[in-house]
Amino acid sequence: MTETPSATDPAHLERLLGIELTLRVTLAEKVVKLEDVINLSVGSLIEFAKTVDDPFDLQVHGRTIARGEAVKSGEHFAFHITEIGSVQDTVRSMGQS
Repeated sequence: MTETPSATDPAHLERLLGIELTLRVTLAEKVVKLEDVINLSVGSLIEFAKTVDDPFDLQVHGRTIARGEAVKSGEHFAFHITEIGSVQDTVRSMGQS
């Protein structure tokens, strides 16, 4: 019988912590008709329900784990976290389908 590795086993924990995840910052979402997408051109303006002061969502595996604001870091875009749950809540949310 094969034993399942314990979450507290240092070797198992080290492997788990080495998993790479994709972070996504979501500005806003909107449902539009195909016709509207086809009619997009340079200079088109798309309005969203979010205001410019609303926080962005930071997502991992399609789950929001934090909220924050866009900032400039040198010549790059960066994300300043203003709200985040506990580590346990983050791990739990990523495991839900």
